[in-house]
Amino acid sequence: MDHYQIDVAQPPTKTLVSMQGITKRFIGVTALHQVDFELRAGEVHCLVGENGAGKSTLVNILAGVQQPDQGKIFIDGREVTVSNPHASQQLGLAFIFQELSIVDGLSVAENIVLGQEPNRGPFFDFPTAQQGAHRVLSTIGFDHIDPGALVGTLSVAEKQAIMIARALYLEAGVIVMDEATSPLDVDEVEDLFKVIRQLKAHGKGIVFISHRMSEIFEIADRVTTFKDGRRVGTHSIDEITERDLVRLMVGRQVNVRFPPKTRQSGKVILKASHLENATLHDVSLELRRGEILALAGLVGSGRTELLRAIFGADKLWEGHIEIDGKTLTRHSTSQAIQAGIALVPEDRRNQGIIVRQSVGRNLTTVWAMFPFLRRYGDKKEDQVAELLVEHLQIKTPSLQQIIAYLSGGNQQKVVVGKWLALGSKILLLDEPTRGIDVGAKIELYHLIHQLACDGMGVILVSSELPEVLGMADRILVMRAGKIVGELDGNATEEDVIAKSMLTQELAV
Repeated sequence: MDHYQIDVAQPPTKTLVSMQGITKRFIGVTALHQVDFELRAGEVHCLVGENGAGKSTLVNILAGVQQPDQGKIFIDGREVTVSNPHASQQLGLAFIFQELSIVDGLSVAENIVLGQEPNRGPFFDFPTAQQGAHRVLSTIGFDHIDPGALVGTLSVAEKQAIMIARALYLEAGVIVMDEATSPLDVDEVEDLFKVIRQLKAHGKGIVFISHRMSEIFEIADRVTTFKDGRRVGTHSIDEITERDLVRLMVGRQVNVRFPPKTRQSGKVILKASHLENATLHDVSLELRRGEILALAGLVGSGRTELLRAIFGADKLWEGHIEIDGKTLTRHSTSQAIQAGIALVPEDRRNQGIIVRQSVGRNLTTVWAMFPFLRRYGDKKEDQVAELLVEHLQIKTPSLQQIIAYLSGGNQQKVVVGKWLALGSKILLLDEPTRGIDVGAKIELYHLIHQLACDGMGVILVSSELPEVLGMADRILVMRAGKIVGELDGNATEEDVIAKSMLTQELAV
């Protein structure tokens, strides 16, 4: 396989995928209604819309994970039935999701040839697999990756390169990327975009899903907008603005993203003094009731580790934490929870929810574990769950709905809600709006604001500078596990970047 040349791209005319009149219903929900979609050779076609708008359902149908109730699918002009994921692969379709389908315990080469393994007699032909893996990795500029290395030792960006290499090895003509940039920093996203441009130049069709507007306008040729299971429209990227796209997604003009900073801070509720471990170095901070305190900094600066240390998930070598003037005698998650500390983790799917359990069970799991902390006294679990669904305006057909089928924004509300059931008074938020659409983000911003107005202390970690500046009353800037500066809520992006940067770019 030859290296791709950017300058050989031809005008995208050939239709690789055509989906016509696609309808999909679940119990109580029409996920897609008469949706049409087209992907051409040599184009990047972005799908946008609020969580639950139908994007992922359309992708799952194309992947063979779900079957449409109505509609037709054409690949290279031929009508097909995508009965399962294997059939999708045989049709030349490849999928790269935020949760990578990769096996950490296998080598790079074994992951790349997975599903089309070369054999020598009855045995796996590892040398041939390594040669093939090296060839496709070189094609996309990742020839520094050792085909014999265990995938578990690689970075997230390198793992995504393995997924793209697998698609090329399987000679996929269509590659679907669903929130593939969500865990990447700025430099890694740019590296991925270079690969996407190479794929596009070689005539591949790319379906790209992202909630980051800047990415859409940088990489897309066309964009299709979804709302409430319907296709609102398809536009060339040069004929639509970001404001127009947001309006199409939410069905209204969106002018104000962040609630006004009218909160009144009270007395100190949390005090961390001289925290020290493998990542943190002499970190001290104070948080007041009714305050939103943001942690800003580069990826790897120690923001997540600081939240985990406060929550007791990461052990401390030195230092102590006080809640309402009382020192936590044991540095443990259990004691932190009993003291009123709650953590909404960065990895919602793997650490925040139980994906195969119902909405009701997810809302009351922590509440049931700590009966002496129960905010709602002796009420039954279903009653508590119903109160939280109503209070947080969680959109779900019922309490029995499996939480995996909720949108990302509603899943995040459930993660917050399970702590409210305990009456937690300190909320640690790690990338709370990651992978969530603009409408759901606004809802979460107002929820966080209201919780602070009600007297909760909030520590917010976000890699999106507008989010930090729009929400925070104060900003602590971290670098290399230390707090290197403090800014007030009127700071600018330039202020934060100046304190955060050494020779790297801020991850936003």
